[in-house]
Amino acid sequence: MEINKYLSLDISLHKTLYDINKNYSKSILSYDSLLDVLNINWLSTGYQSKHEESLFKSYATNAIKLYFLNPLDKGCDILLLDKFITFKEDSNLICCKIDKLHFLSNDKLELIDYKTGKYIPPLDKYFNSYKTFLTVYSIKKKLGVYPDIFSLYYLQHGLKFSTFINIDVIYSIKNKRYRRL
Repeated sequence: MEINKYLSLDISLHKTLYDINKNYSKSILSYDSLLDVLNINWLSTGYQSKHEESLFKSYATNAIKLYFLNPLDKGCDILLLDKFITFKEDSNLICCKIDKLHFLSNDKLELIDYKTGKYIPPLDKYFNSYKTFLTVYSIKKKLGVYPDIFSLYYLQHGLKFSTFINIDVIYSIKNKRYRRL
């Protein structure tokens, strides 16, 4: 697979957040320390020029700055971090990537999907998508419980959008999809 600039940025930020969450979840890091973690994880692959790489690194640096100023993914216990969940459902192999699944201080289970791009699509389309169903359902299959909250964390904007998970809505998405197949 060829890595382009967007995928390179995505991998770099996801690896950075993985390291921060895995190694420093109980710590408060300085901005310079966060940048050091980004620099260690930075991929220089897929850019057409040093100038283009510098531009994309500025996007990542700004995302880390926003994260430093107001991290929106803090909780108590992290259950899953940057994990793939796979299982068979009928004759289909289902594979979902979990960026972060953790408990909030109010004992609610939150699923976070880190978004590294600039574009924020209409949220109702994302929250009611088949991908969302598969991700939430895969957690149920793996852990035996549904998350309480699903959040999209747009790192380049420093914004997090959350919704409570409604099981009836989740299954209506599943049923619509199966009717189309």
